[in-house]
Amino acid sequence: MALDLGGVEQKRSSGTRRGGGPAPARGPRTPSRPWSVGAGAAALVILILASALAYYSLQRPPEEPPRLELSLPKSSYSSGEVVQVTVWLDNRRGGDKVYDLPTPQLFMLEVHNESGLVVAARDTGADGSPTELRLGAGERRRLGTFEWNQTSAAVVDGNATWEQVPPGTYRILAWLNGHMEVQAEREIDIA
Repeated sequence: MALDLGGVEQKRSSGTRRGGGPAPARGPRTPSRPWSVGAGAAALVILILASALAYYSLQRPPEEPPRLELSLPKSSYSSGEVVQVTVWLDNRRGGDKVYDLPTPQLFMLEVHNESGLVVAARDTGADGSPTELRLGAGERRRLGTFEWNQTSAAVVDGNATWEQVPPGTYRILAWLNGHMEVQAEREIDIA
């Protein structure tokens, strides 16, 4: 069974307007430029990607707080050899910083034996007025040097004497004066 729809088309194209006249004939419907939708979407994607790339390329790396660093010429020492520790404050990945220190001494330092006992310490320098330490963005500053002759104070018959520490592993711990959160440590071996 076949249907003849020719008359339906005829009625659509030959309709009447409200004003009474015949409606203009319409041609077959053609899709509007199919490439324009795809090109617009592609342009939008390219614009978004270019904006994201520009945004991320201009971003500064996140700032990091300054770090304390300990530099030693070596990590193993002979008995009685002087251990020289240089303390640095590194702010190469951060912005300007200002630290209020309780005394003019910039850093504190202790040497611990394998049992965790302090066998040597830098004098606290408790005398003196508070000091302000300014560190610029990208700056690395040498705070000072500590030399240890591998001796530890011992009290013998009420008298303080200095004795050579025994061979072993020792931990050197340093921190920014008044700021324990800025610290560093290194281990050394004494044979």
